[in-house]
Amino acid sequence: MEIINSIFTKENTKSGEKLKNQKIDSDVVEKNKEYSIVKQENNKSLIFNDKKEIKSILIKLKEKLIFYAKNIFSVSLSAQIVLIPIIAYNYNTISLTFFITNILTSFLIGVIIIFGFVLILISIPFLKIAKIFGKIYKMLIDLLVFITKNTAKIPLSKIYLKKPFIWEIVLYYIFIFSILYLFKKFRKREI
Repeated sequence: MEIINSIFTKENTKSGEKLKNQKIDSDVVEKNKEYSIVKQENNKSLIFNDKKEIKSILIKLKEKLIFYAKNIFSVSLSAQIVLIPIIAYNYNTISLTFFITNILTSFLIGVIIIFGFVLILISIPFLKIAKIFGKIYKMLIDLLVFITKNTAKIPLSKIYLKKPFIWEIVLYYIFIFSILYLFKKFRKREI
């Protein structure tokens, strides 16, 4: 705008030319005002569109988090179902709070594993940088230990049992695999 004003307000020798330039200048200003109003309206619609986009992104993020939580829960439950007899046989205990521990630590364990591989690769050529990353890595492991120690303090996190017999463990696995077989068989019938 200032460039346009400077072009049209240059000192001219003829007074008629000055008036003509001022008229053109005012027309340009009017057009710019209209443009800015249109631009404001477009900004409002852009902001509205951005809110819709943010809302859709948040909905997708929520769906992914729910999917992630369901996966953690199902993997944790299936692992616990398979491992309960082995843990009971070796340690004479079972835990009913494994869901809490697994949900809190599963993401952290993934980060620790990936970060550990990156740390190994960085440590070969850049030892000084690896030392800095090693401190961060230690903090992540300390956080993992902190979470597991504190979830172990929750009531029912450790229930003592008598050592099961081998035949009881075998019966347990036969029962679990029979349920899985029947579930798959009935599911195929529905399809």
